Amino acid sequence: MRILYHAINGVGLGHLMRLSAIAVAVRDKAPEVHQFITTSANYPPHLSRLNMPVMILPGSDAGPFIAPDRRARSVSSEFAARILDHVIDEYNPHIVVFDTHAPWRLVKKVVDQGRRATLVYRNCREEYLLKNLRDGFLARFHLILIPHSASEFQAGVRRRVTTQLENLETVRYVGPVVYPGLASAAAIKEISRVYSLAPSDDVVVVTAGGGGLGRLNGKLFQNACRAAVELRKRRPALRMICVGGPYAGRCKVPEGCTYVESEPRLQALMARADVVIAVPGYNTVQEILQSGARAALIPVMRKTEDLHARVEALVRRGRARRLELDASPQEYMQCMEDLLSIARPAPETFNGAAEAAKQILQMAVAPRRYVCSREPLSRSLATSFRSARALARELMYDKECPAIIRIDWDRAEKLFAALGPGGQGSIVGLEIVLGRSSVKEAARRLRTVHSFLQSTVFPQEDLIFSVDDPSGGRLLAELTLQVRDLRFKALVARFTERALRHNAAGIFENLELCRDVVPQFKIDITLLDNNFAFVDQP
Repeated sequence: MRILYHAINGVGLGHLMRLSAIAVAVRDKAPEVHQFITTSANYPPHLSRLNMPVMILPGSDAGPFIAPDRRARSVSSEFAARILDHVIDEYNPHIVVFDTHAPWRLVKKVVDQGRRATLVYRNCREEYLLKNLRDGFLARFHLILIPHSASEFQAGVRRRVTTQLENLETVRYVGPVVYPGLASAAAIKEISRVYSLAPSDDVVVVTAGGGGLGRLNGKLFQNACRAAVELRKRRPALRMICVGGPYAGRCKVPEGCTYVESEPRLQALMARADVVIAVPGYNTVQEILQSGARAALIPVMRKTEDLHARVEALVRRGRARRLELDASPQEYMQCMEDLLSIARPAPETFNGAAEAAKQILQMAVAPRRYVCSREPLSRSLATSFRSARALARELMYDKECPAIIRIDWDRAEKLFAALGPGGQGSIVGLEIVLGRSSVKEAARRLRTVHSFLQSTVFPQEDLIFSVDDPSGGRLLAELTLQVRDLRFKALVARFTERALRHNAAGIFENLELCRDVVPQFKIDITLLDNNFAFVDQP
């Protein structure tokens, strides 16, 4: 099996770090799985420790323009998409994992090709979440992994909005995701040696995350360093270390303070720190919580991410202090002194990466769902094919992957003929669409397909027939009577939501009549806009 990860990064490393953590967890659980990371974040110190193939994609003009020469250093989003299209075609992954922001056209192509699309979706502003729900973007994914607890993700978002998300039935809350193993005792000891930190030193670390915030970085470091210079008069053992981030440039800091453009062992440095002052990006916050450092967090404006809400939630927990970027050096100094005077919080343990890996691997062995039907579908959680021959080619291409198929009654024989006996074994569930017709015609269609399938290797106990029933259940009852001698898994009547709402009593009366007939199959109902009749499907 092959998994491809795609991380778009503009001002930091958040997307790459989350996907990297999950990829490492997948490797721990299933070392035989081949994994390939594609990303626009070129940070060699991190990429080299992954020990897996990585492709650096060119930056595109779809990202934030954070420098005057950005256009000269990027390519068009269309060109970048064509590069990635080619990579996916050549690598031919079974699963493609995106993080939060994914090109709509690329996701559609991945799904249409029969690959499994997964989205790691960190919390966003409510309006961005609503947009992703309304335009159908989130409904395209086979699996949505939320790297938060449910309460953390839902904080500040109206319940009716999060309910819409959870109604997708593909959502899994896995908990915070942090790249593992970077804050071990040995790593903390080594980072202390590198910075000549004595056990008695009061260490304050200031970080701007990925460092792509431009002038805001300099303002943050200057204010914090001026405060540290003053505070050192009362606390001579105070050490101030400023970490710009991989996308940061040089920055002047006052004498007695340390500035580094990048620190790949930042987790270990945070774990040694007594206080961390930071812009509260997702990864920075989780690393602070895992380190047990006292924290002062400085929210800034982000287009899709509400850093102010994230900080307020941590303040309510008593786990951080809020500090404004434009606060005076005296306010910075007072905040640092207050934090140094309180007990160090207990480090928190996160298992989000391992849980995400578990969900991805479970999805990998779950049956794929295919549709070969003339009926329009309201939402696509299955791969659609226009012809039985095209579907047969897909099934023959990957015979080892189990498949559940929904197909028109007059296309089933063509599918099985194209597959031959050797290609039919991957089908673990089959729904035959009888469509809308009279009772007599529906019975003829059902018997025709049932008779043909008896000559194949497909087991009758996995066979479902579905029929559109505009009559409120009378068609279902009469059809059951006409085919009650046949043995198969289930006969399912498909109703409109309006019919179920306005004629529920009549429908269920007809269901009882069906049961009185005592057929050799189950009777069930579903809605017209459902892709499959889910009657104990695998």
